[in-house]
Amino acid sequence: MKLLKVLLLFLSPIYAHTDVEVYIGSPVNIQWQEYGDEYEYMVEIYQLRDSAESLIYTSDWILENSIDVEIEEESSYLWKIYIREIGKKCDDDYQCFNVESGYFDFYFPPEQEEPEDTDDEEQNIDQPPVVKQEGDTMEIKPKVNRQPIQKKEVLGTTVTTEKYIPKEEFQEPERVKEVKAVEETKEKSPKEGNYCEYIYNVNRERFRLIDCEIDKPKITSSTYSTYNGMYIVNSKGRYTDSVKIYIKNAVCRNFDILNPTTWFGCDEVVTSADEYDIKLNHEVYFFNKKVISPSSYIFRDKEYEIAGIYSSLPSNLIFKGYFSLKHRGNWLDQELAIKMPTTFKKIEDGSKSSNGIYSFPFSRIVNVNQWHGCTAYQCPHKGIDFAVAKEKIYASGSGTVVAKGYDNYYGECNSGGNYLLVKYDSGHHMSYMHLEKTYVKNGQRVKEGELLALSGNTGANNCQPLGYHLHFELREKSSQSTHIDPVPFIDINWSLVKTNKSNIYPKRLSGDNPHPSY
Repeated sequence: MKLLKVLLLFLSPIYAHTDVEVYIGSPVNIQWQEYGDEYEYMVEIYQLRDSAESLIYTSDWILENSIDVEIEEESSYLWKIYIREIGKKCDDDYQCFNVESGYFDFYFPPEQEEPEDTDDEEQNIDQPPVVKQEGDTMEIKPKVNRQPIQKKEVLGTTVTTEKYIPKEEFQEPERVKEVKAVEETKEKSPKEGNYCEYIYNVNRERFRLIDCEIDKPKITSSTYSTYNGMYIVNSKGRYTDSVKIYIKNAVCRNFDILNPTTWFGCDEVVTSADEYDIKLNHEVYFFNKKVISPSSYIFRDKEYEIAGIYSSLPSNLIFKGYFSLKHRGNWLDQELAIKMPTTFKKIEDGSKSSNGIYSFPFSRIVNVNQWHGCTAYQCPHKGIDFAVAKEKIYASGSGTVVAKGYDNYYGECNSGGNYLLVKYDSGHHMSYMHLEKTYVKNGQRVKEGELLALSGNTGANNCQPLGYHLHFELREKSSQSTHIDPVPFIDINWSLVKTNKSNIYPKRLSGDNPHPSY
């Protein structure tokens, strides 16, 4: 199924206008899609001159979906519409989105000349436009004013042409000869699969979206489990990883006194076409009355997995696709998005399975010497002791190494040995103790699955040497006093993670053991 995607995402599809309109005389009327009674809008207008955008007008927040603006100078302009919920303020906690944008050219209306006394027969003869030439400037006065061009709504896209590098100058022929006739004889390029089609105006250096069809993402699973009144949610699925881009290059016809379409604005003529194969990047979000960033995420070329911990279940997923393309020295930055409903299925056997937001720190299933919580040996035991010797340890998510070194907080006789402390993007911290070796530096960014360290037996307990194991802690903050049970947060089938030698040491079954019998 093909679907044009929606940019930015509220409770209804968002529209963006990318046609260039022509207005003759003030005021200029800007209109946009109405998104619901609970929203209000703000309008910004920018004057475009010498490839720069200058803000010239900012409206108050209004409830109507149209506004009249007085324009005082002939030029090209860009308008943007921002949206927010009524009563909200735009700050770090609440983002106000730019939901629509468009371009227009503005001209002052020609002065009306007093008609001369003529007989009835002369008055019925169509008169050509009046041309008044003064020095090096020429003023064109058409017989009638042109009405603004009707807007064409394009679903789910917005186009920007912000330049990251100096633009190239294009040399175009002084006149275009019979180009339209040639274009009509050309065989059209077949548009199959996932594609977007644009017109690139060489004179104005702007892109205009014509059409866009991209496969709808597929949600393969959405699940949740509960922990301390919170929902641990997880979603997996697939999406398209590439898109074909068709760009038709067009120039503006030169002014022709006999051709009224050249008097105002730009009468576009297509001169050539280009094709590109572009990688489509992705981000996926949860949605429940507002966009919610996941606590943990993996975005592969064609697959995704996101997870988070929230007070209520999300109702939708937001898929955002984006790409950047350099064409004739200018950048086309495109965002495409869609909101898709999903139903989260509860994992019934919560004692054995997890819906956690973090991956298991090892590449294989290993057993446990001591669980988190109040155990027969220690109360509280602030982490999980995994029964491993010189085992590679991997990052459970994306985050930053915030501390490393040798732990002597409780003295030499009760030392954690070589340790790492990683702050994950969710805000949680993970501590890894008694390490043999570390492979990362303090302050280094790490990604999920990146090698962190090798487990060992450094440190001591009551001045006695330790056996090989990894003491693994999950903390709400950096302090050890904020330790929490890692089991609900690690995405592993805990029924496979057994208590090591529990038949010999049954006290090891104590603590927050997800399966107290083994």
